[in-house]
Amino acid sequence: MSYVIAAAALVLAAMPLRAQLILPDVPAEMRGVEVNPELGSTIPLDARFTNAQGQSVTLGDYFDGRRPVIIVPAYYDCPMLCIMMLDRVGEALNATTYRLGEDFRVVTFSFDHRNTTSDALAKQRYHLSAYRRAADFENPDDAWAFLVTDAPTAQRVCRALGYYYNYIPERREFAHNAALYFMTPDGKIHNFIESLEFSGPQFTVALQEAVQGDIGTIWQRFAFTCFQMNPNTGEYIIRPQTVMAIVATSCAVLLFVIVGYMFAADARSRRRILDSLRMPPSRGGDSGGNNA
Repeated sequence: MSYVIAAAALVLAAMPLRAQLILPDVPAEMRGVEVNPELGSTIPLDARFTNAQGQSVTLGDYFDGRRPVIIVPAYYDCPMLCIMMLDRVGEALNATTYRLGEDFRVVTFSFDHRNTTSDALAKQRYHLSAYRRAADFENPDDAWAFLVTDAPTAQRVCRALGYYYNYIPERREFAHNAALYFMTPDGKIHNFIESLEFSGPQFTVALQEAVQGDIGTIWQRFAFTCFQMNPNTGEYIIRPQTVMAIVATSCAVLLFVIVGYMFAADARSRRRILDSLRMPPSRGGDSGGNNA
């Protein structure tokens, strides 16, 4: 069995090296930055914010049990990613057949406690001005709300969404991913998109499913768990944890196959030896002995 032990040791020794070769180089500021929500979970609807008009509101104020809500975490002085994400949401709003404010709502909240209601109002005016049917709104906050809050509340809501970010003090910026969440009318996470690349039809389908309340499929959960977006390129890359899991599983399967094959080969060899020892003398040998 020494060769079995040697084979096992060889496979196990190769695992860390294999992981080092495959794992992408993750900058320190991006460690722990991820989007990993629990589909079907409810966010804290009692979380208190201030809207762009300076009014105190809760998240629950935007869930009426009838209309789904799209939530977009951002911060209002983000130099690039949040701007791109909010622009993409605006394009999707113009592309979908559903009517903003009438069929669904959008809520954007800042996870930077330094942002003010003036920042929120400027963002709201800018993005609603690009919406083709903006003239229909009697109350802009009922259509696309822009909110601010304190740091503990923002962290509480972001954790409930599975949205994790890091603050970079030397740059006074946040390391984060771009994501939007499709919420059911009663405040449950139905699905989410972690990408800047999504089409109008994809947006519409996700919105329609949120209306129906069916939580994401097993395949969707698997896909969203295995991939993350590179904020520098806007492209999807496989998560380091996924790579490690794939490598570990592959090595375990390979080890199982090698050991199983060796056990089977050893068993066949033993059977052949035993069969040869038990084999009776041939008739030719008997007759030859009698003639002698």
